[in-house]
Amino acid sequence: MSIRKQALENNAFAQLKYAYDNRKQAASAWKAQGKKVVGVLGFDVPDELLMAADMMSYQIHGNPEGVVDETDKYLEFSFPPVIKSQFEKVIRGEDADIADYLVIANSTDAILRIYYYIREVKALEPEKKIPEIYFIDWVFTRFRMHQIRNETVIGEFRKQLEKWSGKEITDEAITAAAEICNKNRRLLGKVSELRRQGKI
Repeated sequence: MSIRKQALENNAFAQLKYAYDNRKQAASAWKAQGKKVVGVLGFDVPDELLMAADMMSYQIHGNPEGVVDETDKYLEFSFPPVIKSQFEKVIRGEDADIADYLVIANSTDAILRIYYYIREVKALEPEKKIPEIYFIDWVFTRFRMHQIRNETVIGEFRKQLEKWSGKEITDEAITAAAEICNKNRRLLGKVSELRRQGKI
């Protein structure tokens, strides 16, 4: 029996895979409750704040083998395939029925660059179904003055989420959300370790 088959026959792994494969379905169910979904590009958008605002974080995922005909009209060919696929989904409005808003963080240079492209496409081609965009401009250094700036950045994002959600985000709600997110990260870390060991 292969390791992969063992993993698929494991109930916990099967549930994790199902959640991954059907993430749009989960977002649709969330939205059906009258709640809001926030599309996310980049890995530095604080899930804790979105959770505290009772909004779902929906990562715009890409398929490196997918068709990117529309993307090729805008981006250079040197962009990574996954980034091109994510851009394609945004400008085609493939998640427009799910995402109420789109939050982009400058996690990588490629994501930063497609933010500029998406912003311009939205401005010049308003008929495209691109949701309202919010950009998080982190400074990735260890200098104290930049940490202070990042505190301001996250404070502004908190205010924007309060505006979108129509309710105050309390410190208590953030603390509770942080506990859940940290637990999820620890568990995903364990999954990664099992993958490195070849057990799943």
